[in-house]
Amino acid sequence: MALASHSQALNKKLKLGMVINILFTVFEFAVGITSGSLALISDATHNLTDVLSIFISFVGNTLAQRKSTERHTYGYGRASIIAALLNGIILFSLSFYILHAAYNRFYNPEQVEGGIVMLVGFLGICVNGGVALLFLKDRDDLNVRSSLLNMFFDALASAAALIAGIIIKYTGYTSIDALASGFTGVLLLVSASVILFRVVHILVQGVPQHLDITTIKNYLSSFPEVTAVHDLHVWALSSRETVLTCHLVIVNTNLAHIKTQLAAIKFGLETNFDIRHTTIEVESVPCTTQSDSY
Repeated sequence: MALASHSQALNKKLKLGMVINILFTVFEFAVGITSGSLALISDATHNLTDVLSIFISFVGNTLAQRKSTERHTYGYGRASIIAALLNGIILFSLSFYILHAAYNRFYNPEQVEGGIVMLVGFLGICVNGGVALLFLKDRDDLNVRSSLLNMFFDALASAAALIAGIIIKYTGYTSIDALASGFTGVLLLVSASVILFRVVHILVQGVPQHLDITTIKNYLSSFPEVTAVHDLHVWALSSRETVLTCHLVIVNTNLAHIKTQLAAIKFGLETNFDIRHTTIEVESVPCTTQSDSY
């Protein structure tokens, strides 16, 4: 229930962020074309990816709320991860387009209105900073984090446009516009790479970066009745849900006591490691067995 309520609140923020970014993107594109600034057009393109990023986050978050079915027993938790993957691929592709355009503009500079570029660059910092604050509390969600990272780099791109506008206005050096655009392209490339790395890590079922498999194994082994831990696997179903499966060898005891110990183990996994999905197979043996295998 709490997770569903959180998702609904997040969707409202995503809608608001999308509207704000759409309005500013249209404005920045118009000003960029009018002023002849590639830096503004590049920043507007980055802003467009913000819109797309938030839209993808919205769709992914909505799908992730769907309940599990007989066909999809885990539900649609991976929808947000696929959304983040799509977002990263789009960012990666756009970065090369912007870098190519910046290269051409550097060797073929055009007249640029520095004052306008400076003003819009400042507005871009304010807009991206304001929208980013909306999602700051939800940054533990990988899908939202990808949007946040995108907006952070977009704010840097707006700062580059602001600096370029100041330089053009007071020195007339228009080639700085192409350099600012190239800087934006590099930022896009970096942000896309970070997003894709995190997404792929989840898709190949790597251990979540905030968890240590040895620490978890030591926790399981700390129970007096547990003599060995086998086949310990930990992976992320989504950026909010972690799954654990393992095989525990427990010293011979009655069934009621085993159930009590399992309840304590699962409670500890949830409170200490935020792991809520656990499947634990138990083997009861008459004597202690030692094993370090995972």
